[in-house]
Amino acid sequence: MPFVRKSKHPLTMKPVNSDFSSPAGGCPDIALAANRCSMIEIGDSDYASIAAIIADAIGGREFFNGSVTYDCGEFGSRLTATLIIYRDKADPGIITGVVPVWWEFSTITPDGLPAPNDFSFGLLKQSMIDN
Repeated sequence: MPFVRKSKHPLTMKPVNSDFSSPAGGCPDIALAANRCSMIEIGDSDYASIAAIIADAIGGREFFNGSVTYDCGEFGSRLTATLIIYRDKADPGIITGVVPVWWEFSTITPDGLPAPNDFSFGLLKQSMIDN
């Protein structure tokens, strides 16, 4: 999405195209295209599926740095993260804690357009610990 400066402040921008009209997240300086205003809601089953995928990618390690993808048909997503994994001392197969050093969760619509989402790392973390 192309942006141009609205003022001399480098972080204040507005979209170039005139079909951008809805405020994004209440921010008056950035707007989304009207056809992309719907936020993708991440449900409990999505968190459980993503937790299982990332648990497979982590394996038995105590550190993870990489990306995993998830496609449920309604949307596609990619979680890129650096995580520190804490495990049960008696049973190392059990994850007892996850500390995100850095993470990004991006979603796309079925037609390949990026879309906002309500992803919460805290909810994913809970799914990882509960499994």
